[in-house]
Amino acid sequence: MSAEKNIESVLTERRLFAPPAEFSKQAHLKTVAEVSPDSSGRLALADYYVVLRRSDEAKKLYQEIASKDEAYFAQANLRLAALAVSEGNRG
Repeated sequence: MSAEKNIESVLTERRLFAPPAEFSKQAHLKTVAEVSPDSSGRLALADYYVVLRRSDEAKKLYQEIASKDEAYFAQANLRLAALAVSEGNRG
């Protein structure tokens, strides 16, 4: 007497669970940042982090851009300075 241990399911799940809007936006911007041929996508992602008040992540990206991409050096440094002023660092 052999007992079969496999269970066959006849149910089909058709519901969709959309991710939160903020998650979708960030995922899209991260993809743009990864595939962009220059630093414009990473700059946009850092700007988005500023809007979300995630300044540590924004600073990190701005610093990376300023150190690695001469074409975006000035833009990244200006944004770093603006972020510092907004946080009360004027020195």
